[in-house]
Amino acid sequence: MRRFLDGGLFPTDRIPDYCQSLPPPSDRAFYWSFAQRGLESLTVARILPVILAWVTRAIGFQLLQG
Repeated sequence: MRRFLDGGLFPTDRIPDYCQSLPPPSDRAFYWSFAQRGLESLTVARILPVILAWVTRAIGFQLLQG
């Protein structure tokens, strides 16, 4: 996914081509949208679980409160 930021990275290497073809289009679009804002996919992958955990906790707390 680093190729979203630098399109000419590893131009003749087949391994990155193969690895880039594995994720579904929705995942690629998700990470591409963050890459357009200057965030690397690894950074997003580190921050996203924390955000989702807090959202899940907040929703669970609201459901348990009635």
